Amino acid sequence: MTNLKDIPIPAAPETVGHDTDNREKVRVGAYSGGRGRGQNISICGLDSAELEVMRGAMHGHHWITCKDGRIQHVPTYEPLPNPVADDMMLPFWRRPLQGEGAQYNLFPFEQVPAWASPSITIGSLCGYNYSAENYRYQARSLMRWGFICLRSQRDASGEYWENWYLPGLWAAKEELKFVIEALDAYALDANTAREFLRETASSKMEVKQKKDRNLNDKERQRETLDTAVRFLCNRVQFGTLDISVQRAAMSVD
Repeated sequence: MTNLKDIPIPAAPETVGHDTDNREKVRVGAYSGGRGRGQNISICGLDSAELEVMRGAMHGHHWITCKDGRIQHVPTYEPLPNPVADDMMLPFWRRPLQGEGAQYNLFPFEQVPAWASPSITIGSLCGYNYSAENYRYQARSLMRWGFICLRSQRDASGEYWENWYLPGLWAAKEELKFVIEALDAYALDANTAREFLRETASSKMEVKQKKDRNLNDKERQRETLDTAVRFLCNRVQFGTLDISVQRAAMSVD
């Protein structure tokens, strides 16, 4: 059995350097719901990471305990292999054929409804420039930016499909989230891409956001999507990038 794991303290102004913890302590209480209403239990003081662990525990993914006012957990399953470290899943990308070219310009987006919730799918990571080192670099970048690795089952030849999926622009993290919020695909270069982790509200970006144009919902959705795509095209090597737009959704009675 693995050892209990403390949930990392979330990075915040009051926890700079992870050397202090000013979070509210987790409290567990139990009470009767009254005659015929059964018993109740309440858990208060959870942060967002601990809440996810508690949800996972309800589905059998963690064993949990509370120690010194913080949730600790042990996974009930062996962890899935990281895409970067899973040597058995090395891709079988082919080399470019004579005469094959590349698309250098992006075609413009049509109007995207504000409720459309566009998602991004990247296929053939590294494109024709596959190497184990390049794949690790590209995969780590996508995971850091909020993408999820999706893989099919292997067929009889041993080959499979792999896609990298961002379920919505709302799921973007770190640099990708930063440039989306700034509406500037070129806001970060190789030397400053990590600085926003330490300075999440720079005066330059605050000024830029204040001077932002008055966009309606459709224009902002399209420009936000265009910003995300251009950022990815400038920083990721891939074979294809597809945009999926919600066309229908379950209705609520």
